[in-house]
Amino acid sequence: LIVDATGTDSESVVGDECHIVSSAKGGPRHDPDYSSTEIDELPNLMLLCRIHHKMIDDQAETYSTDILRSIKANHEKWVSHK
Repeated sequence: LIVDATGTDSESVVGDECHIVSSAKGGPRHDPDYSSTEIDELPNLMLLCRIHHKMIDDQAETYSTDILRSIKANHEKWVSHK
């Protein structure tokens, strides 16, 4: 999700910030009971490539909040062991 720096340019972040629970009514996985103060907090965010961001938002039934939180937790555990 980060392209390495070149001899003349800095690295480039190509990842998209993705919300697990959307703040938008009718948005993917929107939950009106989810705290608006927590929408932009780290537990509700994932960094994804543009393709996977679009995929999980278009397939919100397949990629539920529980599934996304599990994917995120497993990835964070993997990173911490590396």
